Amino acid sequence: MEEIYRGIIKYNEGLNDYGYFNLFTNNEEIYLKILHKGIGLFSNASNFNSVKFEFKLSKQIIDNEKQNFIIKFPSEKPEHFYKLEIEKDLESISILLFISGYPNYPIKFTGAKI
Repeated sequence: MEEIYRGIIKYNEGLNDYGYFNLFTNNEEIYLKILHKGIGLFSNASNFNSVKFEFKLSKQIIDNEKQNFIIKFPSEKPEHFYKLEIEKDLESISILLFISGYPNYPIKFTGAKI
């Protein structure tokens, strides 16, 4: 089973000053698909023909429970990681995405199930 959400990306404009972050545009409408194996896909197209960011969670997302996940990218030098704080209910999802080295600049996705 998969779940699809449509929402908005929001982040502090100061994040642009670092140059490292270029995955999303502030106030961008974006789609999130969560697959049954804990794989998440962000895309700016509802058909997901172009994926902007993909992640794999260590376990399934549980409704009505705040969960934290760490995703490492060992292929990148220096090694980077992302921390995701996820809260989900039956109709919506909220994700705070923290990038290693930028703890004060989370990216927020808030979406409603479609």
